[in-house]
Amino acid sequence: MEHAMTRREFDVRDLGIGWYLTAGFCAFMLMSLSASLFIQSDVRYPLAIIFAALAVVLQLIRLVGLAKTGKLIVDDEKLICYSRELKPGEIDKITLAYGTLSIKRKNRRWSYIHLSLKRTEEFERLRDRIAEFAGKHNITVEIVK
Repeated sequence: MEHAMTRREFDVRDLGIGWYLTAGFCAFMLMSLSASLFIQSDVRYPLAIIFAALAVVLQLIRLVGLAKTGKLIVDDEKLICYSRELKPGEIDKITLAYGTLSIKRKNRRWSYIHLSLKRTEEFERLRDRIAEFAGKHNITVEIVK
């Protein structure tokens, strides 16, 4: 029973929030640069320092978020990722690239879930398990090489 349990569990990292934090980092760095170059008053340097500090905080939050791992459980009837259940009716398409998994959900505001495998050597096992899950539920699977 232990082997069956570990066969369907994978350690993953959530990549979704990192893009927004990186965009925020870039925006605050641009604001810091703009404040130091184009503002001609006494608040010039304090504004630049505040914007740069906010950019550094966003980058640290991103790095801490990338270091956290969670479990992806590929069950026969659902996917469980970070304690969120995804039923087959909610999934439109699954894309597998080496070390990453993208799940496109149907009719949702946050329609994509992007995950990265903690150990890339588990990719073959994940690919087989996802193909088996998708075959049962008629979900499109794209494997990018």
